[in-house]
Amino acid sequence: MISTHDHKNLYTLSKYIKESFTHSEERLRPAARKKKNGCSEGSHQSHHPHIPPPLHPLLQQQQQQQHDLRSLFEIRDFWGPPLSTLWNSSNHYCSWPGIQCSSSSSSSSVIALSFSNLNITSTSIPPSLCRLPHLCSLDLSWNYLGGRFPTTLYNCTNLKDLNLSQNLFVGPIPTDADRLSPKLTLLDLSSNNFSGSIPASLARLTSLVSLTLHANLLDGAIADLGNLTNLETFTLAYNSFPPHPFPDWIGRLSSLKDLWLRSTNLVGPIPASLGRLSSLEAFDANMNGLTGPIPGAVWRMRSLKHLSLYKNRLSGAIDGSVNFPNLTTIDLSLNDLSGPIPPAFGGFRNLQSIAMFNNHLSGPIPDGIGRLPLLFDVRLFNNNLSGPLPPDLGRYSKLWNLELSNNTLSGEIPKNLCFGRKLEAIVLFNNRMSGPLPGSLASCETLVSIQIYDNGFSGPIPRGIWSLPALETVMISKNSFSGALPDAMPAALTRLNIDNNDFSGPLPSSLATSSRGLHLSDNGLSGHIPASIGSLPVLTDLDLSKNELFGEIPPQIANLKLTFLNLSSDSLSGSVAVTLQNSAYEQSFLSNPGLCGGPIISLPSCRGGLGSGDSSKGFSSPLIIMMLALAGAVGAGASVFVVFALREFHRRRGLGGSISWKLTSSYSLDFTEASIVSGLTEKKLCSNRDAYIEKEFQSEIDVLGRIRHANIVKLLCCISSDDVRLLVYEYMENGGLDWPTRLRVAVDSAQGLSYMHHDYVPPVVHRDFKSSNVLLDADFMARIVDFGLVRMLARPGEPGTVTAGFAGSFGYMAPGGYPNLHSFPPDFF
Repeated sequence: MISTHDHKNLYTLSKYIKESFTHSEERLRPAARKKKNGCSEGSHQSHHPHIPPPLHPLLQQQQQQQHDLRSLFEIRDFWGPPLSTLWNSSNHYCSWPGIQCSSSSSSSSVIALSFSNLNITSTSIPPSLCRLPHLCSLDLSWNYLGGRFPTTLYNCTNLKDLNLSQNLFVGPIPTDADRLSPKLTLLDLSSNNFSGSIPASLARLTSLVSLTLHANLLDGAIADLGNLTNLETFTLAYNSFPPHPFPDWIGRLSSLKDLWLRSTNLVGPIPASLGRLSSLEAFDANMNGLTGPIPGAVWRMRSLKHLSLYKNRLSGAIDGSVNFPNLTTIDLSLNDLSGPIPPAFGGFRNLQSIAMFNNHLSGPIPDGIGRLPLLFDVRLFNNNLSGPLPPDLGRYSKLWNLELSNNTLSGEIPKNLCFGRKLEAIVLFNNRMSGPLPGSLASCETLVSIQIYDNGFSGPIPRGIWSLPALETVMISKNSFSGALPDAMPAALTRLNIDNNDFSGPLPSSLATSSRGLHLSDNGLSGHIPASIGSLPVLTDLDLSKNELFGEIPPQIANLKLTFLNLSSDSLSGSVAVTLQNSAYEQSFLSNPGLCGGPIISLPSCRGGLGSGDSSKGFSSPLIIMMLALAGAVGAGASVFVVFALREFHRRRGLGGSISWKLTSSYSLDFTEASIVSGLTEKKLCSNRDAYIEKEFQSEIDVLGRIRHANIVKLLCCISSDDVRLLVYEYMENGGLDWPTRLRVAVDSAQGLSYMHHDYVPPVVHRDFKSSNVLLDADFMARIVDFGLVRMLARPGEPGTVTAGFAGSFGYMAPGGYPNLHSFPPDFF
């Protein structure tokens, strides 16, 4: 329906057209303009015998513009917002957003509409689109248009460009798709949900220059489209076709420039007919099942700029007559190619990136590659390459990334590697290289990562390297580097691996707060361990073993949340902090004769009980103890409830019985098992001694102990004996809530469940989510507890009592967790 305001627009348009009668006849002649959107412009006028010139063209123009305006109003009203806002102006419609009109001085016909990324939501297309008789370009991309292919567009008889990409269309591509405009040169159906086959009807749209069908759900046959000889761009990538051979008819697409077949389930050889595509510039068939050698004709496609056959099963050698004068990028990684890299690669002056990792290539890297002026990325790791690196590597180009690890390369690192001041990564580990690090690297301020371990490098590290501002990773283990370490490490450093070298002198007193791993073992480092190590907030790995360190272990180290600690085979003395005295560190302090602590960490007890802790004083932080006592089974495969499972424990202790406890820690602790055991009381507990269940229990503990999330209660440790299993959680202290706090608790709980379902690997399902399993810390942050124990509580030999893979309380199954109903996880949030 056209509103009063719309009628005003029509009146304004009529007035605008009448005013144009005052212009000269010269202005009525269409001016030659450059084509836009594939639309060619020209006169669509014809003289009526009853209207004398020169009025007839203007009257016809007036009628056409009124017709276009009405059609635009109908489109606006059909789709509503945002067009109802964008197209609500008194200005001429040719100035409205998304509309392009003819540039001819005698016509204002709509020739192109672009509705891209307007969040239009609909399952149909307004018929009025095709009532714009001169419309030749229509862009509906990046919206929420759904339903079947819009056959309404068959009526757009002048259409040349049609872009329906990034929408929600479903169903097959119509078998009568050739009813689209015969003038169509661009058809983009990518990134939708089209399924089924690629119909032969597309082969009858012979004017097509670009056909893009990638990122759909196409899963049927692919028709022969070989007669689309004008086609320059053809994409089928990321569809779900059944395994099928490489279409031989593609070799007949004589104008083809861009071919994208990534992840389309291609199998078998690449046909030699592909070599006939003399205009092909980009060929991508990554992640398929292609086999056999790459045809010789492909190696001589002179127009080729981008060749990518990553992750197939291609074999054989690279053709020695390879001729790619225009090549800029090549990726043949993760195949079974063998033989040498031909010297011809050193003559491809446009080459920027070469990736051939994970093959069986052998022989030297051609020296000419080091002289390529545009080369910035070299990835040839995991091959059998040998010999020295090209001596000019980095000298003539702005080299950014060099990855040559896991080969048998020898010789020294080229001295001009960072000459272009862009180098970020040197990855040369596990080769046979030797010599010193070039001094030029000391001024390479862009350098982020040095990974050259497992080689034969020697000599001191150039001092400037330790002050590079961007350096994050230094992994130089298993070499023969020597000299002293600097007093301060790079500010950005996160990982330092220098073990198995000949470094000497004291440890650095200043380390980056971003450090996550420090591996300095098996050197000649001496002096005290600096207390500053204990203030590194994210440090998880610390290995200072097999050095000449002496003195006490700084108590600050006990503040770290270490997953790995090794201070063995030094000359340390004194007592080990009580928080480090647990079985997680039982191998961490060996071969330090002056250390004491207790048998749990394989050290002698300190005099006066130092380090052992006073079990009568409890522990320094409040804890929740979940006690699960496992007693002997009664009868074959039966489990029993032990009413006072701990009474026997107390009785045995009172009679002088010996009970051996084992502590398995997930965090650094400030208590020992003695602190926990001394406070045990009688409690009604469930018992189960089934061996399989015991194994499952231990597996669960291993998984839950690794979980780190703000809304999951920390499992601090497990303390066990032959008859008892104790789980120790962090203490959550808050109780009653007001309504805003309850809302926050709900959100926190949902975040915790979402993490377990979608982010943690492997996914974990709680299966017993309820209010009593949500605890609150001192700041009323919600933490989820009590999951992962269901296997332990199951009755052995009784299948189906609980569902394998789920956690939760015994005897309870949340909705959605029932067998054969696994369409969603049995937790709700």
